[in-house]
Amino acid sequence: MNYGYLICTQKNNRYRPSSDRHQPANVRHPDPADQQAFHSLYSLASGKEILSHTSTFKQLYGQTSGWKTQTAGGYVCVQDLSTGLWNIYEENGSTVATEQAGLEKASWKFLSYNASKRVSYFLVMEEGIKLPIIKPITVK
Repeated sequence: MNYGYLICTQKNNRYRPSSDRHQPANVRHPDPADQQAFHSLYSLASGKEILSHTSTFKQLYGQTSGWKTQTAGGYVCVQDLSTGLWNIYEENGSTVATEQAGLEKASWKFLSYNASKRVSYFLVMEEGIKLPIIKPITVK
């Protein structure tokens, strides 16, 4: 289906703090004080950016910072790696829910969002459990 726009996500956009001696000179490192895009829409006709969701890295010493971004069923799920909070957007850029809890820092995959029930579904691998579970989370 052609919607007339292209979705771009910065999948697992991360900033790993370290001293200069450990960072390769030929690799661009984001400035954690600057806004970074994690989800953007571009017009297929013009190639110009229509919408961009941005945020700053919440840098914590010795911890990976940034976002984990996944798309499924017409929705984009974005988790802030430093806080564990997550947001859901429609692929067209409309905000569905922000700063949701319930995933913490577990290993997960976004499966779907049911708009009529306001429930998001995730495949979650919790620590100490051998098999993944499907975890429904009601958005506020």
